Amino acid sequence: MFPLRGHRVCLLLLFVSMLCVQPSQGRIVHLAILHTADVNGNVLGQPLGSSGLLRLASLVNEIRERNPSSFLVDSGNILWGSVESEVTRGELAAYTAEHLGYDVLVPGRVDFEMGIGRWMRLLGGGRGEMLAANVVTRDSTNSSRNCPGYCIRKVDGITVAFIGVTSGSLARAVLPERLEGYRALDTVEALTAVLPEVRKQKPDITVLVASQGLLTYRDDGANNIQRIAEMFPEIDIIIGGSTGRVVAEARLGRTLYSQSGSKARFLGCVNIDYDTLSRRIVESTLDMLSVETSTQEDKALRDVIDERYGKTLKSMERSIGAFPGGTGRTDGRHVIGRAMRLKTSSQVSIHSFQCGRITEMTNATESSLCVCLPEDRYLGVCSLNVSELETILREDLSESPRYDALTVTGVDYEIDPEEGGVTITAVNGEKPHPRRRFSVVMDGLTLASRSGRNRALREIVNQPTSRMKLTNTTGREALREYLSKRAE
Repeated sequence: MFPLRGHRVCLLLLFVSMLCVQPSQGRIVHLAILHTADVNGNVLGQPLGSSGLLRLASLVNEIRERNPSSFLVDSGNILWGSVESEVTRGELAAYTAEHLGYDVLVPGRVDFEMGIGRWMRLLGGGRGEMLAANVVTRDSTNSSRNCPGYCIRKVDGITVAFIGVTSGSLARAVLPERLEGYRALDTVEALTAVLPEVRKQKPDITVLVASQGLLTYRDDGANNIQRIAEMFPEIDIIIGGSTGRVVAEARLGRTLYSQSGSKARFLGCVNIDYDTLSRRIVESTLDMLSVETSTQEDKALRDVIDERYGKTLKSMERSIGAFPGGTGRTDGRHVIGRAMRLKTSSQVSIHSFQCGRITEMTNATESSLCVCLPEDRYLGVCSLNVSELETILREDLSESPRYDALTVTGVDYEIDPEEGGVTITAVNGEKPHPRRRFSVVMDGLTLASRSGRNRALREIVNQPTSRMKLTNTTGREALREYLSKRAE
């Protein structure tokens, strides 16, 4: 009896010792964070050959079928920019986003320029959380208007915290009148305030979704990714946007960074292996999936689009006028400037619209209008004298590279290459009186100083004597009317 009992004890001790020396293997859970950025309303893949959300949806469906523990996030500017978004007033892109089932949506600069209230209304019907930690309402008695700074998602026993921030230079890229009662906060200050609340939720993984991009050398006012990664190492993953770049993978200390370009040409995918016993990320990798024109469309989505928006979308190829013959990209900017002046009855135009390739276009359609003017903005008119105009031109010539300089129409001026001076010699062909004020039309981004690049311009238009007034007209509306009149 005693030897048998001793044998059992030895076996038990041997089993316990084996448990002690063998490494603990927890259950590995595979997560995927899918991400888009700067889609700019591109659902159908038109124009510019972009592949669009209609095809990207098929890739999302395939990944979700393989891995139900997947999230889908967007880091800003999802609604506005395409011809299909233009003719459906953003509804097509909003419906597509709802169909895709985004978990997190962050507003970008363009969303504020075109109306943040509109962005909230159009995207509010989906399941996604709309996050913006660095934007709050000016009305302290009505904090319910604020977008939350973060949200918590749980899957397979893992708690994931998503934090959202918009552009870091919103106050210098969008006029206060377009912010609809909101004000922008410093990104780092906003994260410093929201992270203590996030920590209370004890997340296993912390993800920042930012309408800000990773720059090659150093951060600027709009993009603070390097500073964020350095100051908040507890953030495991940053999903960026805003700059239109594709960043398949970058390591910023312990933080993983990814950015999926623009116009739904790529679907980013962060693959995470998480050990539920040691409560840590074992491995994280990134894929950048190309959305080719050969990628199969989401049939269910296509059927609904055809049923709901088919008739409206036919207007994309409706003729609206004619482009001037032989118009190149630079000349196209002057066409836009003349259209702005005509629409607002202004004497001078100053704008920063980037003009697409319209060299070979003669017949103008809604589609070609969006090629010519990829990003739309509202216009404003102010009253400036010659000295103020010269100051604006002088600053821009000294600060902006030639390809990104402001486009000015309605004035003739001479440049002193040695002194860097600018002298206006004529306004609309006539020698101007120094004290006379001229009506000047500008786009919203320029009026707001282009993220701080044109600070003197912003100071001038903010003066009471400038009498700056926003209009309800956008650059595309002005160009459409101008081309239509040319065809009459």
